[in-house]
Amino acid sequence: MCAGQEVLRGADLDGHGDLPALVFFNACEAARVRRAARPQGQRLFAFRRSTSVAEAFLAGGVANFLGTHWPVGDQAALAFSTDFYTRLLDGAPLGDCVLSARRRVLQLDSIDWADYVLYGSADFTVGNPDRA
Repeated sequence: MCAGQEVLRGADLDGHGDLPALVFFNACEAARVRRAARPQGQRLFAFRRSTSVAEAFLAGGVANFLGTHWPVGDQAALAFSTDFYTRLLDGAPLGDCVLSARRRVLQLDSIDWADYVLYGSADFTVGNPDRA
């Protein structure tokens, strides 16, 4: 859900060419992919109403997408994102950030440690303008 109770669908991203290198959706089932086999002659990036958010961002050019496969609990989502962003902004590689955040959620005795799915490069880092 977006502002004004609007639902964001994969088709809403069709035609957007200026997408970021990393997208993190800490929302229920954002990383699920539902794509069926592409019918003969269909454009590779033509979006259908059933295209998932992850598929739409990846097809649109996002190099790294992180999201959840099933509904995530609030406590687990907060713990994951806090640990993840702290490490990411410190310059750690994306894979290390995800692993550390999963371990943090595991400490809560939550199955949601396994909920997070990364599509992209484990070596990706975000530039930190405050670093010398």
